[in-house]
Amino acid sequence: MSVAYMSRGQSSLALGDFAAARNDAENALRLYDPAVMDKALLHGHWTNDGQIIPLMVCIESLTYLGHLDQARQKRDEALARAHQIKHAATLAFVLSCIAGCEAHIEVDPAFLLDHVAKLEAFSLQHGFALWERSAKWQRGCCLIALGRTDEAAELLAEAGAELHDPGSFLYKPTWLMSLAEALGQAGRPRDGLKELEDAAREIEATEERWAEANLHRIRGELLMMVGDLASAEPSFHQAIEIARGQSAKLWELRAAMSLARLWSDQGRREQARDLLASIYDWFTEGLDTPVLREARVTLEKLAT
Repeated sequence: MSVAYMSRGQSSLALGDFAAARNDAENALRLYDPAVMDKALLHGHWTNDGQIIPLMVCIESLTYLGHLDQARQKRDEALARAHQIKHAATLAFVLSCIAGCEAHIEVDPAFLLDHVAKLEAFSLQHGFALWERSAKWQRGCCLIALGRTDEAAELLAEAGAELHDPGSFLYKPTWLMSLAEALGQAGRPRDGLKELEDAAREIEATEERWAEANLHRIRGELLMMVGDLASAEPSFHQAIEIARGQSAKLWELRAAMSLARLWSDQGRREQARDLLASIYDWFTEGLDTPVLREARVTLEKLAT
């Protein structure tokens, strides 16, 4: 049963059913039997330890559900476990998943750049091509966001050429979203919108919907940058609607922040404050994380 819960939890996570993913992952951990789980992972998985994958599903689902302190607790458990079993592939897998979650909570690309550079070096040292490519891609996006576009261009061309080839693979839409957002931060929003078109097609082809709400938020941000405010607002509303359907409080908060800023610029400050306060006040943990600190600052500005 533990293997079944683990597998179903992974699928539910990719589909965007975060509550089901969390429940299955916790059941897999509760029923963990090393004689069964570890043997099941001998072929075709990124780790040889039966606790790691359920922990990763817990970390991601808890993050998107908005239980950020609980996610950090599971993160610490996973890191401790990875160091305990002294398995390099497991550690690379854990570090990569954690970096992916941090990218949605951390607002400083310089902080993320340091993290993914370490992951890239570790993966290169041990010959883990998948995690090296993932880290290289994330590093390129951070460099773009920091304005170091020339440095990033060659890196992204090398790491992500396959993104525009026929065929699909896990996390492809998210990689394209990261690139789109970074291009916007670098003053190239129209290029970013083109990347989002590919990401949207990939989501429809694969049903990998765990970050679908974030796609619409990013699209709204890019549309604002090109001055298309009439199209930006529906994108933010769509992001919020999808997030609510998935109980994804983190995605809802980020989309609400974007819409609140748009409304504030239009003089609809009270409406913006009410929208953002309603979702911010839901959070009872993770209040020290960058994304929630940013939301609190935005609310304070709206109140003045």
